[in-house]
Amino acid sequence: RIWNPETGDCLQVLGTVGWEKRATVQDSALRIGREMILAAFSPDGKLVLTASEDCTAKIWSTQSGELVHTLRGHRRRLRSVACSPNGVLAVTASDDLTAKIWNVESGECLH
Repeated sequence: RIWNPETGDCLQVLGTVGWEKRATVQDSALRIGREMILAAFSPDGKLVLTASEDCTAKIWSTQSGELVHTLRGHRRRLRSVACSPNGVLAVTASDDLTAKIWNVESGECLH
């Protein structure tokens, strides 16, 4: 979920179509459970990158809430995800002791 930090309102629910205004922070924490470890915005705020225990990272549209790419290639859960300052690349780090560099636009693993 994407929240307004000033009001606490839910602005967008990732993976759904449309807006969901009745959600609370506590509700979101219960639904996510242990799967999503962390999230990071792209520099322009148009995308959110998430790291998960299911060995994947995901790139989401903040405008539509839709999944843009699923980044697969790690063999263990992810511990970190970040976007480059220009928004072109993302990096993931995993318990498999690897870090991978991804093209944000295509979802392709570069290294």
